[in-house]
Amino acid sequence: MAPQSQCPPGEGQPYFGGPPAAAPAAPSPAAGGPAGAGAGAGAGSRGASPARRKGKARRGRGKARSEGLLGKQKRSRRMKANDRERNRMHHLNSALDALRSVLPTFPDDAKLTKIETLRFAHNYIWALTQSLRLAEQSLPEPPPPPPPPAASPGPWGSPCPAAPAPPAAFPAFL
Repeated sequence: MAPQSQCPPGEGQPYFGGPPAAAPAAPSPAAGGPAGAGAGAGAGSRGASPARRKGKARRGRGKARSEGLLGKQKRSRRMKANDRERNRMHHLNSALDALRSVLPTFPDDAKLTKIETLRFAHNYIWALTQSLRLAEQSLPEPPPPPPPPAASPGPWGSPCPAAPAPPAAFPAFL
């Protein structure tokens, strides 16, 4: 359900694509201006107190943090992200080295670049696939399996094969 406006249409904040009652987000105090600056008659005339605006701005974050603490957290996050990226690149390079080791290359002293390695591997797999298809097509049709040996009539003349001999470990009672 859309929020309901207490103002008649045409009053308040300008409409920029959202519902008429939705006001654009006010800039946070940390972003530079006071909340409601330049907002026109809408937010300023409603009488919101500065304490109430600060409460709204901090609601999502919890308590306010000092600039030094924020700087440390940003540096820590950046260092962790750099470590993750470094490890990702090490793993990628290790995988590419393993791929290079199984690809048949003629000059052993020339190391293929990353993109050359991937392209060569793609083409090599395609060539192997084509070779297998050609080999399957050129093979003669395998002969049909031989029919099972003719069933010899059992002791009573039935067309079923004779029962297998009992294992040597068990004596025959019949």
